[in-house]
Amino acid sequence: RHLVESGRKRIAFIGGRGEERPSVDRRFGYQSELKRWGLPTPDEYVAMARWLPKLAFEATQTFLALPEPPDAVFCASDVMAIGAMAAIETAGLRVPEDVAVLGFDDIDYARLVEPSLTTVRQNQDALAEALVTAMHHLLEHPQEPPRVSVIPVELVVRESSAPR
Repeated sequence: RHLVESGRKRIAFIGGRGEERPSVDRRFGYQSELKRWGLPTPDEYVAMARWLPKLAFEATQTFLALPEPPDAVFCASDVMAIGAMAAIETAGLRVPEDVAVLGFDDIDYARLVEPSLTTVRQNQDALAEALVTAMHHLLEHPQEPPRVSVIPVELVVRESSAPR
């Protein structure tokens, strides 16, 4: 939503491996929100980079070579977002003027890269607590299906997604 509200209309997605829960959930959020805004989610705007910045760099190069390249990239991790930013710069384009970038995790480097990275922050303490609780439950009740926990997130707006 933040990218759309900042004027972006062609938003690409870079996920992890594709089958693990964080990547699936983040891709679902990406597709659902763009659908809600009536924006396309073409297959060529989706790439899986196995959580690696080098593969995110390569995926972004592929996006930028499209006849109609994206004007924003949402990455399922900050590390991949930093790889995407490097590809945009290597192509002679500017973040966010030409292509906005948004990551996920709010790692320390998100504040240190230039421009600073807009990201989604997870509460790491709540995440760890939910993981420990889930593990205890699985050990004590192995016949029951695992419980699902939803940890709240917070958008941290920085320079990489400034409005056009």
